[in-house]
Amino acid sequence: KDVVDAIVAAVQRVLDQKEVTEAEYRTAVHYLMQVAEQRETALLCDVFFNSTVAATKARISEGSTPAIEGPYYRDDAPLVDDRLKTYDTDDHKPLLIQGTVKAVDGSVVEDVTIDVWHSTPDGKYSGFHDDIPTDFYRGKLRVGTDGSFRVRTTMPVPYQIPDQGPTGALLETMGGHSWRPAHVHFKVKAPGYETLT
Repeated sequence: KDVVDAIVAAVQRVLDQKEVTEAEYRTAVHYLMQVAEQRETALLCDVFFNSTVAATKARISEGSTPAIEGPYYRDDAPLVDDRLKTYDTDDHKPLLIQGTVKAVDGSVVEDVTIDVWHSTPDGKYSGFHDDIPTDFYRGKLRVGTDGSFRVRTTMPVPYQIPDQGPTGALLETMGGHSWRPAHVHFKVKAPGYETLT
């Protein structure tokens, strides 16, 4: 309730400070209706607000800096040994990802599971786009007793978020762009620890 009250008060304050007219207000309401009709509510919120949530968490947390999770996480990813399934036709470079999971005091964390996922070479995600099998380009890793992990996949590429709808139009109006850099997502889970994305 406190957060909702603060958001409403902040919007009301901006409406007052900027002396928003009835016509401007109605244009904004119509825009939000378009966002909902085109099912871009999550996209709009992620584009403009998710990074702020991640930055706030980073500021108040110890350890690794969290990042935005994005909308394409699936909890049902398969357990993999050392390789994510990718299409044999991928012409991108192989990628080896390896690291160690430790607590903030440097001790090894036990019973760690890491979800790893990334886009296809054309910027799509399994389980969400086209007919890409849900077990491709994603998997769960069990971390070794020494905290180490290692997985092979293919190098992801930069891609554009959907930009033909109202979110893309707003980005363009604001002088922004719809490109995401090449990236790999991680979600690290262990009993007794807060999940890290």
